[in-house]
Amino acid sequence: MAAIVTLWAVRAFAKPADHDHPCGHGKIENFSALFETGLLLATCAWIYYEAVNRLASGVSHVEVIPWAFGIFGALDHRGRFPLQGPGPNGGEAP
Repeated sequence: MAAIVTLWAVRAFAKPADHDHPCGHGKIENFSALFETGLLLATCAWIYYEAVNRLASGVSHVEVIPWAFGIFGALDHRGRFPLQGPGPNGGEAP
């Protein structure tokens, strides 16, 4: 959801100034960042709630879904194996 809002904001921000927006569409980027911050805060609150609830109840069953490891492996495709270590520049950008 955050990526969709960011894509929309970047496209709207790239529009040139017009009659209704003589200074451009730059504030859209700020509202997008505010929305994404709200999503992060909601995620943090959910994680905090779940952690306190599991600690208080003593139930800490975590269901491991096998295809989650496949998704992680597919997302970590930076041209090297995840456990290989930093690249030739020591992990720094060229």
